Amino acid sequence: MFSDLTGTNLSDEELAGVGTLLLGAGLDTTANMIALGTLALLRHPGQLTALREDPALADRAVEELLRYLTIAHIGIRAALRDVELHGHLIRKGETVVLAANAANRDPARFPGPDTLDLKRLAVRPEEVPMRTDSNIYGVRALQVTF
Repeated sequence: MFSDLTGTNLSDEELAGVGTLLLGAGLDTTANMIALGTLALLRHPGQLTALREDPALADRAVEELLRYLTIAHIGIRAALRDVELHGHLIRKGETVVLAANAANRDPARFPGPDTLDLKRLAVRPEEVPMRTDSNIYGVRALQVTF
């Protein structure tokens, strides 16, 4: 990817910035996630045993470790349209700071949010978020357990 960018009209300073971003976002987060995930499993030997006994848990284990550890804590977004969120109006163009670490420990979304549970993920049918504000009815997201 970086080689392709050198053929563009980006300045050396811009290329250096992209390179720094790629290293930070691609290498640093991945390396830390692997190390922290390993440490979390060593600190929770029951979960490590469950994963060893059932390798099919690997996909859910990755998702649960990402939720449990949340190595990237904040995100900044701008509202694309006026939206009301829990009684607060966020106007189009306003900046919102997202706290992923708080969201990933929300007890309204995750029962026992401070517990590492590799078997967590699928939701009860009544918890499936439905798309009811469109001409085409459907689900917004569907998490399943195989």
